[in-house]
Amino acid sequence: MDVEAGPKTGFFLDQRRNRGIVRGLAEGRAVLDGFCAAGGFGLYALAGGAKSVLAIDASRPAVETARANAALNGVSGRWEGRRRISSRRFGT
Repeated sequence: MDVEAGPKTGFFLDQRRNRGIVRGLAEGRAVLDGFCAAGGFGLYALAGGAKSVLAIDASRPAVETARANAALNGVSGRWEGRRRISSRRFGT
């Protein structure tokens, strides 16, 4: 945890069950990890056999943390991260 930037780690322990559900549904799918924070949902999806994950967050540090976590888990080749602020960039 970065004590200078604040206490938010981006990894929420109360979401463990939900990440497990995503893992069970991910096989063979392309997954969007919106508001990715530390990338937990995307990493669980990849562990469950997702063919790819696109992780987005408005926070550059969050995307970089998720990118580092993907690298630590050996899934960088199937993981892509982008910083996005507005849904207008997605054509909505």
